[in-house]
Amino acid sequence: MATPKILNESLGHWAGTSELHLSWLPQGENILKSATALTITSDRHNTFATLRYTWTHEEEEQDGMLLISADGMGGCTAGWSDSWHQSRTVMPLSGEAKAKINLKGFYKVEGHPDWSWRIQILLNGSALILEMFNVSPEGEEEWAVRGTYQRA
Repeated sequence: MATPKILNESLGHWAGTSELHLSWLPQGENILKSATALTITSDRHNTFATLRYTWTHEEEEQDGMLLISADGMGGCTAGWSDSWHQSRTVMPLSGEAKAKINLKGFYKVEGHPDWSWRIQILLNGSALILEMFNVSPEGEEEWAVRGTYQRA
C-alpha cells in the first residue's frame, strides 16, 4: 500500500469554505456555509495519508478525519470519522485512487436496506475539492458536503 499520488501532491495546510447541504430544510435555508481548514500528511514510509479537517455547524466546531492508502494499481481503502456526520464508529471505505480519489462506505438505516456514503477528493486547478454524497439503496446520490480549499 502507498499514499495516493493526488495526496502526495497535496501535502500541507489548506483553508476554504465548507458547504453543508441539509436537504430536509426549505430551499434557501438548506445550504449552510462555514470556514474550514484541512491538513494532509503522510507517514514516514509513504504508506498512508491522513486528512484532518475542521468545519462549523451552529457555531460549534466539528472535526473529521480520513486515513487513506492506495494499492498502487488504482484501488484504495480508507477509514472515515466525522464528529457530526456519523456515530462513534469509523466507517470503512474502498474505491479508486486515480486522477481523483473516489471512496464508498455503507451505513445502516433501521428498517431499510443499507445506505452508502461516497467521498470524492480531487484537484481542480489550484483548488482541492472534498465532496461527500449520501446514496440511497436505489443508487440515487444527493450531495451532502462540499469543501473547497486553497493552500494556506
